[in-house]
Amino acid sequence: MAYRLFTQSAEQNWPRAHFFRGLCFEAGRGVEADMAQAAACDRLAHEGGYIDGSCALGVLYHIGQGVEKDDDQAFQLFQQAAQQGLPRAQYFLGKCYDNGFGTAVDEVAAFRCFLQAAEEGYVDAMHQAGLCYYFGHGIENDDKQAVHWFEKAADEDNAASITRLGLCYELGRGVEENMIQA
Repeated sequence: MAYRLFTQSAEQNWPRAHFFRGLCFEAGRGVEADMAQAAACDRLAHEGGYIDGSCALGVLYHIGQGVEKDDDQAFQLFQQAAQQGLPRAQYFLGKCYDNGFGTAVDEVAAFRCFLQAAEEGYVDAMHQAGLCYYFGHGIENDDKQAVHWFEKAADEDNAASITRLGLCYELGRGVEENMIQA
């Protein structure tokens, strides 16, 4: 039913409906899974100015599903959506800077992207910001700030942050050593 209704809205060229149709194609919900169709829907959403569609299309370009892998295109799409305030895109932009996907490696820019997305509430970015502080990656090491971000992500049930927070307690990094808490 949802796919049919998204299609009906998309026929009226509503960008958000194109995005949700893309999700249906991606997950095979209400329609057979088809990554090329998902990418086509995300492209229509992007062209209509729907930033979630821009980010989703960027992910598909990065992983090479439904479109030919193109990290330069993915970077541009993430950058556009991040500039419009989408925390998820800001996180992926950070990943591009961190790993040199479609751009030169820039640890400082990666950290700034992660921190901005974390401050906007994007859980994976909270963990990544914690890692940057923990390892001094793109920012000076600050174990207290690392713990702060690991705690925020752990409060959202991020398993990686829960584990990292346990290590902080075990090693006494940013918190008083506490094997019971660890």
